[in-house]
Amino acid sequence: MQPDISKFNNIATPVLKNMAAHFPNAIDVSPNIDLSGEEKATHQAVIRFLVSEGFINSTHNAKLMTLTAKGLGLFNCNIAQALNIAL
Repeated sequence: MQPDISKFNNIATPVLKNMAAHFPNAIDVSPNIDLSGEEKATHQAVIRFLVSEGFINSTHNAKLMTLTAKGLGLFNCNIAQALNIAL
């Protein structure tokens, strides 16, 4: 059986794009209050997966997240290379 990642993509893609638009600032990635209980649970599961795989990090406030270097790599941004060039 192949996993259906469409729900994952529908949540992860806009969250990651929003985080990239606000990088390096931390943003609130909490689920929308208008979502149903199952949708909120799926949203939270996607966020937990992104954290566990190292694409995003939580801050002192668990709702606020930032992109990691690995997360930036999804946008073809190598932060170490960019810093090296800048230095």
